Amino acid sequence: MRCPSCSKFVSFGEPDVEVESSEVGDDDTVTAEVRVTLPCAECGEELKERFFTVDGQIDHLCEFPLVIAKLTKEAGGDPAKVGTDEVDTAVADREFDILEATAEPLDRMQGKSKRFYGATVTWEVVCGACDTPITVTADDEEEAAAFDSVA
Repeated sequence: MRCPSCSKFVSFGEPDVEVESSEVGDDDTVTAEVRVTLPCAECGEELKERFFTVDGQIDHLCEFPLVIAKLTKEAGGDPAKVGTDEVDTAVADREFDILEATAEPLDRMQGKSKRFYGATVTWEVVCGACDTPITVTADDEEEAAAFDSVA
């Protein structure tokens, strides 16, 4: 590709990734919008970009002692105020909160001429029912030819 700043035909440098947004979806999923840019190897100017929607699955089963401990704490420390209905409701209605979403670049060759770029996203989430921290990782990639030129 020709770099407008260098006025040379150049290769791409190390891809840059940025998490634009992330959210918890239905069915215990997390989603992140990630922008991946391919800079000029000579001067660093962004030449191509692609936006990825990366989805991950939260694989978590609440441990009842942790749910009971959290509910007991919320009830002022009195375990007699926590019944099985409260525990069942807390687990059934649990929600996850994203503490952090980060992305790392993916860069791989397939064969001699196809180069793929993308991102590996890692979410740090916490379960609202038992306060357990959970790490979720997922990735997505696309051939460099599918990237759009930066205007």
